[in-house]
Amino acid sequence: MIQLLIIGRSAGQWASKLEVIGPAMSINTARLPAAGIREIERSPPDAVILEAKSSTRALSLAIAVKSRPIGEFIPVIAIAPDDAAENAPGRESVEDLLPPTVDAKVLMRTLETALGLEPNELETQETPRTLSEPTSPSMVEESEFELEEIIEGPEDDPGPQKLSSRDIFGERAGERARIDVDEATIRRKLRAVRHEDYFAILEIPRASETPAVRDAFHRMRDAYTKNIEFDLAHRYQEDLREIHDAFEDAWAVLGDPDLRASYLQHTTK
Repeated sequence: MIQLLIIGRSAGQWASKLEVIGPAMSINTARLPAAGIREIERSPPDAVILEAKSSTRALSLAIAVKSRPIGEFIPVIAIAPDDAAENAPGRESVEDLLPPTVDAKVLMRTLETALGLEPNELETQETPRTLSEPTSPSMVEESEFELEEIIEGPEDDPGPQKLSSRDIFGERAGERARIDVDEATIRRKLRAVRHEDYFAILEIPRASETPAVRDAFHRMRDAYTKNIEFDLAHRYQEDLREIHDAFEDAWAVLGDPDLRASYLQHTTK
């Protein structure tokens, strides 16, 4: 039985697609990078699939996977837009970089090739397993930094409705210094999360340690959650979700000393 780990916010969806055509696999999922790295350290899988909104983030996580004990022997496949330079750090860490629109069967064939298997070999078992997400007890744990999940809203949405910034993101206890966010600020930050590295996203020096990273994460999160006018939060809610995701990704990597060291090593070359 092949052990597969999928890391990313759409990990559960990819797992559901793959289990239908690949019953010869046991699939674990992790939404956040830090949880995925802990799962690799707890029980190294036979292969890892990384899903991210940009190839830069996927390749950064691939570097972290490869830096773990026996991580260099784990095939890694990334699912992300191919928006990084050809010689970007981490390219050598992935077996293949596939677009988000990739068909599940193509992904399965790529996985079989990465594992050195024959075509359709992962589809040969007679009794498919039922995936229950998450499949490992460790997957229900929040990040050690207690990252709050985004509130997605009710499943049975009666129709268009206006949401406050707290409806979009939830609320963290405690008040911090107020940073007002306007439309121009949102647009600038959106450009930054799509093109800058994690330190620039959190607006901190590259020499920052975990306490400074933690403070910056909460400062940024609070600013883009609490200090936005109602109509502005409603109009830019999708962009704010992307910004919020980038803050969480940056915190998950830079808040972990080992992941931060690996990230610095491969982004300063």
